[in-house]
Amino acid sequence: MSSDHKKKKIGIHCFPNRLFLVSLLKTKLDELAHTIMRLLLFPLSGPDWLFNYTSTYEEISIIVTVEGLNWFPPYSVSVASKPWRALSILSSEHLIISEVSNLLSKAGISIYYLSTYECDFILVPENDFVCAMNSLTERFQIISNESFDLPVVDITTIPQNITEVKSAEFFKRKSRILECTVLPEQISICSWSKEGRKISTHSLLHIIFFSKCNFISFTETEEEITLMIDQMKIDGLSQLVISDPWIPIQRFEKNFIK
Repeated sequence: MSSDHKKKKIGIHCFPNRLFLVSLLKTKLDELAHTIMRLLLFPLSGPDWLFNYTSTYEEISIIVTVEGLNWFPPYSVSVASKPWRALSILSSEHLIISEVSNLLSKAGISIYYLSTYECDFILVPENDFVCAMNSLTERFQIISNESFDLPVVDITTIPQNITEVKSAEFFKRKSRILECTVLPEQISICSWSKEGRKISTHSLLHIIFFSKCNFISFTETEEEITLMIDQMKIDGLSQLVISDPWIPIQRFEKNFIK
């Protein structure tokens, strides 16, 4: 019997677009309102479009293609210098994402995890992509029609008018102390139709720019929009498929010098 029959099966799709991790302080939200509205409401369409906007009480993180990155004004955001690739993971097995994360961690590969209503994504640094796929192929039976060679793309790098931060410094920690805080909100994970976004534009912008939310996450692909939001903020948003409530736990690392 082939060894593949003993492996768990997972489906994987590799997004061909390079993605960049963007960070900005919430104090810059007003200054960058036009660009953020454009990304939220008028995205670059295409079968491999992936965009995420996540806001906590103190910072905003954005995952965007280089085309979307070019929409930001000069020197307005910080960007991790290395491009990333997104893998969508599909499996009927429980805990598969945990296994994938642990496997790549043991291989020394940094990941950025992103979940939507329908799918799970793992972002890996482009220069670790081949190593990541080799590790996954050794552990799992990959169900896919793709070759997983890196797609031929323009060698576009970070635009010159963007503040570039080396990836190691972007995630830099002097020493690691993990602390967890249970946030007061109950979060719903909502599948949102694109027609619903059109109907609810005013409510969405009010939530993003004027509501005090400890956590909100908006993810869009060509197939779906997922909104993770405080249950108390859902009123005014149309055509949502709403999950049972989740309790958000914020884990963060404190820097200290001995």
